Formats: sequence, C-alpha cells, structure tokens
Amino acid sequence: MSSRDNIVRVLQQNAHVLLAVFYHQSITKAADELRRSQGAVSQVLKHVEDALEVELFDRSTRPWQLTPMGFALFRDLRQTQARLSETVHNLRRNNNLPNEVRIGVIESVNRVIGSDLILESLKVFRRVVAISSPSDMLLTELKRGTVDWIIVSNAYPNEPNLIRRRLFTEKNALIYPAEVIPRPVERVEDLMFSGLPVIRTPLHASAGALIEGLYTSSAGIFANRCEVESIDTLIKLVAGGHGWTIQQPICALACPEVASKLKITTCAGALGARDVYLIGRSGLALGVFESVATVILELVKTKIVEALKKYFPEVSTAISFV
Repeated sequence: MSSRDNIVRVLQQNAHVLLAVFYHQSITKAADELRRSQGAVSQVLKHVEDALEVELFDRSTRPWQLTPMGFALFRDLRQTQARLSETVHNLRRNNNLPNEVRIGVIESVNRVIGSDLILESLKVFRRVVAISSPSDMLLTELKRGTVDWIIVSNAYPNEPNLIRRRLFTEKNALIYPAEVIPRPVERVEDLMFSGLPVIRTPLHASAGALIEGLYTSSAGIFANRCEVESIDTLIKLVAGGHGWTIQQPICALACPEVASKLKITTCAGALGARDVYLIGRSGLALGVFESVATVILELVKTKIVEALKKYFPEVSTAISFV
C-alpha cells in the first residue's frame, strides 16, 4: 500500500472523529459528543496529523483555530459527508425505503437504551421520532399510524395486520434493600414476612399485575402495599429501605447511582418472565423491520446485558435471546 493510500485509509477510518473536533474546535466537546475519552480523541487527531505531516489546529488560541490545511481538510470532509448523505437519500427513495422512522418504546427499555436507539437510528434514517409509553398505549399509537414500530412486552397475537418478532426474554426478579435485608433471599415469602411493604407499579404493567395477584392469593400476608407510577421513584424507595418489589432487572438500571444499595435475585418460585417484542404494521418494508430489530438487539447486548454484569452480576443471565 502506497503512502498516499495509507493516508486516505487513515482519513476514512477517522472522518467522524475529525468532523466532531472540527465542528466543536475542542477535544473535550468532541469527546462528549462521541462518547469517547478525551485521550482517545486526542490520539486520533495526533495520528491523522502525523500521517499528513501537518498541524490541523493552532493550539495557541482558545478555542483552537483551524490552520489553512485544517480548514481545507474540514471543507473536503464536510462536502464528502454531504455527498454520501445525498447518495443514501437517493438509494432509499429508489428502493421505496423510508427516510423517517417513528418508533415507540416501553418505558423500562427506553430509560436504558432510548438515547442510544435514537443515535443509532439516525445513522440509517434522516429523521427519527421516538415516544415512550406503556405497551397498550403504544399499540394504540401503532394502530393510529402515529408510530411505525413499537417495542412492547406483549405479543398481541390476535391483532391482525401486524408483524412481530420476539427480541428477548427477561426473568422477573425480587428487588430489596441491601442494608435492611442483608441476608440472602431465596423465596418471595422471605420478603412477605420482612415487615416491609411491597411497592408495585400500576396494574397495566406486567410486574404490577403479578404483585397484585400474589397479594390476593396470600390473603393479606403482606405488611402493606403501595403503588407508584414512576420506575425511578420505585427503585429509589426500595434503595432507601422503604420496601421491596418484583420487577425486571432492567428496571434497576434506571438508577445506577443507587445500585450498591440494592439486592436482586431471580429466586425459585412462580415469578415468571416477560417477552419483549418488536411489532410493526405488515404493510411496511421487511428490510427496515429487520434493520430496526438488529439495532435494538445489539443495544440490548452491549448496553443492558453489560450494565447488568457491572451492577448486578448475580442476574446478568436474566435476559435470554432467541
């Protein structure tokens, strides 16, 4: 490979990093946008400058200023990006693929990967519209045509004209305060007799309905129970020692700052599990459906499963894939 070919390869591999630095004229702001460390962005910039044997920025000023060579490279990279964007637009139009995706996501999933899902979708679509609601409300929005795809915890098998794909299955788990109940919990009955109230989500949520069913069948053994709409509030109440709950482990990731105050276990018993589906209208392009499913599955594996391994390794296998 010639020296020129090697420089072109370096520019192609690092164009998105360079453009971020060029736009912000700041390593710090570029690193924040790219979700990389400042050291990694600085290393890319130095690597490119060494390959070109020029300085792209005047570092004696604050903020940095582009050198003439830096400005020329910025202009060319920006023009190349614009041409590629136009090419993608034309390809989509010629293949009847949408330039916009409208997606609805259940709240528990949205809290953990919602922003990443939008960013990844913007790499494929020109415009992304995202909403978050309970599963039943998202189905209503899908029928109205407000969204094209929904990520929900109900397959809705009797709904006509829908295509669906199961993305993953997640076991329900007992979540309780580590300081108040330091001993290992093996059964849901251990928490029923703990003296702490059970805190549940509303009945339209699968975990809320599960707890209410346990309460009814236990003939009032629970010390008390209360209902909260917000998962964040529920998790913080449990972390503060004010109660316990049954939820999917993903819900605890909504508040990583209190993870050390929580214990989670998928103990033996009839806690069940929920399936999470991607559902869309059958008239939409299957290619787009598969693209959206691939993006979501990758995010679940890299963001949710890895976060469980970090904060709650004891339930890191609670999520399983087809």
